[in-house]
Amino acid sequence: MSFYNYIDRHILLPVADSIYHSSIAKRLKELEHNDFLSHEELQAIRDEKLRKLVRHCYETVPYYTKLFDSLGLKPDDIQTSDDLQKLPVLTKQIIRDNYDDMFSTAVDPKRFKKCSTGGSTGTPLKFCTDADEWSGQKAATLRAWEWYGIELGDRIFSLGANSIVKKKKHFSPKNIYDAVIMRNYKHSSADVSDECMQRHYESFMRIKPKAMRGYGSSLYIFARYIEKNHLPTCPLKAILTTGEVLMPEYRRKLEEVFKAPVYDDYGAGDGGILTHECPKREGLHITEEMCIIEITDKQGNVLPDGTTGYVATTDLENYAFPFLRYHVGDMAYIKPELCSCGR
Repeated sequence: MSFYNYIDRHILLPVADSIYHSSIAKRLKELEHNDFLSHEELQAIRDEKLRKLVRHCYETVPYYTKLFDSLGLKPDDIQTSDDLQKLPVLTKQIIRDNYDDMFSTAVDPKRFKKCSTGGSTGTPLKFCTDADEWSGQKAATLRAWEWYGIELGDRIFSLGANSIVKKKKHFSPKNIYDAVIMRNYKHSSADVSDECMQRHYESFMRIKPKAMRGYGSSLYIFARYIEKNHLPTCPLKAILTTGEVLMPEYRRKLEEVFKAPVYDDYGAGDGGILTHECPKREGLHITEEMCIIEITDKQGNVLPDGTTGYVATTDLENYAFPFLRYHVGDMAYIKPELCSCGR
């Protein structure tokens, strides 16, 4: 850990948390402590959080109050993740039909952070989160990056579209956070011309990042440009892909050109899903402290591990606009084998 890494982690990040009313430093410390807990210990943490969330939903969220009453259920009927099967799945259409009733009456609207899905698989879905969930998501990502040898304060070169490089009409505190805390140098992939790729390359070599992050397809185009023009690169600890399915050819080309391992992630802001590829690259680890993922059929029946089905998530962090058994719209499967990394 360099001097800047130390100052960033122990001074700058806590100061930023105080200014922005977030809790990233605290949450990161908690997640680091949990990193090698057993499955049973993680299950106990998430079941306790589930019970608290369910009671909150029943008492303060009109949609869930009506749903539980119509099913003859009380909060105490949901004690563990297995009990979630007593509830029907939540769909995007149900949310749209009951939008005003999805908000908690106990959460100050001033704390709401308005969000929407990208709309890549249909009409964008509007929803809300709050500062606590945002802090947990940032902390979970930082913990995963530590698995790959990337410390807070290491320079990052990012290349992607709106979910990574948001268009801003004016300067904001987020610019300071990105530049000083994350040291994340962001570049838009909207233009993939050779001229633009050359500008990105010059910035990349000037920054000399420890890691590169972006959409797999955007980074693949960047790698092809570098390869075509026989350009040298600087050493990287890791390449971090996000935002879309990572095609095998993208992974091969990136590792061939940059001589660094690629680590993928999968997430969904609507539903609070956070998963990051294992350092052993045997699959993606779910951030179990923050969400419960079930793999179900269309009706919401849970499928055996190893069976591909629909991703249903319960967001344990979002108290402003809760998601219980939410069908994200993606398909996946949960590996039945234990991971060799020890997590």
